[in-house]
Amino acid sequence: MESDRKGYPLMNKKILVTRPLDSVDEFVKLLEKEKAIPVIFPTIETVPCELKEDDLKKIRSIDSYDVIIFTSARGVDFFFRILESLGLTYPPGKVTFAIGPATKRKLEEYKVEGVNIPEEYVAEGILELLDDVGDKRILIPRALRAREVLPVELKKRKAIVDVIPIYDTVTKRYSSLPDFFSLDVLTFTSPSTFKAFVEIVGDEAARKLLSSKIVASIGPITSKAIRDYGFHVQIESKVHTVEGLVRAIRDYFSSF
Repeated sequence: MESDRKGYPLMNKKILVTRPLDSVDEFVKLLEKEKAIPVIFPTIETVPCELKEDDLKKIRSIDSYDVIIFTSARGVDFFFRILESLGLTYPPGKVTFAIGPATKRKLEEYKVEGVNIPEEYVAEGILELLDDVGDKRILIPRALRAREVLPVELKKRKAIVDVIPIYDTVTKRYSSLPDFFSLDVLTFTSPSTFKAFVEIVGDEAARKLLSSKIVASIGPITSKAIRDYGFHVQIESKVHTVEGLVRAIRDYFSSF
């Protein structure tokens, strides 16, 4: 048994998964491969935004954009549903950026080729790849509530930027809650998963949990949201993907 634990430091560790239900599969499989016990508790769900006529007009003129930037795999799904509903297809050869490998893989599922991704999977990483954007038309289909650093900085560089909110994240509602105090690790993969967790369990319970459990974050943006609330993040993934997060949790427990 001791040798099993050395090979599988996450064995029998109960790990809370707060991602939306439609995007937990990969995370759960990776945890199960490590013999951990995933506890699925989505704190948010995604819903489509009601598009304004001006937004639809911009999407219909997709060919006129020089660059299109996707900041989440979920945004890719919503955008391609909109294209299908409008009888449109994604322009072949369009210069396309994805914030990370999961978003790139999702684009490739829709047969988009030549997708560019930054070394660091955050908006600032994309900005490093987009220096000469003066007078370039850039489309960013994204969540309603998102960081503004990307459009703001691109506009400073004289790009013509259209941001279209195509989906929103809302807090899930529960009539009963699991025994959070039996958990070993709480994981958060976005600021919204963390903020919704606090909203669901209540401020007092959240403070007790977050001060007594190991907290694991997918990256610096999520970690900042947690720290701004006044809590320590014991594990932060250097690679901002669920694969990177599982690896970071594994490395943490391997150190004991």
